[in-house]
Amino acid sequence: MITTPKSDQFPEIEWTIGDLMDYDPEERMEVFDAFGEDKDGGKYSASAYYFCGELEIIQDIEKL
Repeated sequence: MITTPKSDQFPEIEWTIGDLMDYDPEERMEVFDAFGEDKDGGKYSASAYYFCGELEIIQDIEKL
C-alpha cells in the first residue's frame, strides 16, 4: 500500500495500485489505475505514474 499525506484538497489516503493503463517504453513510464480509501471510509480513484519502476506521482484524484 502507498499512503499520500493530507493536503488542502484531500485527507490522508491509502492507495492500492490496480491495472496497467498506459506504457511508454521511450520514457520508461507506466501508468496504473489506483484506488484509495481515507480513514473515514471515503473512496477515491486516481492514476499512479511510475518512471523507471519507481512511483513518481499520484494524480487525477477523484472522490467516488
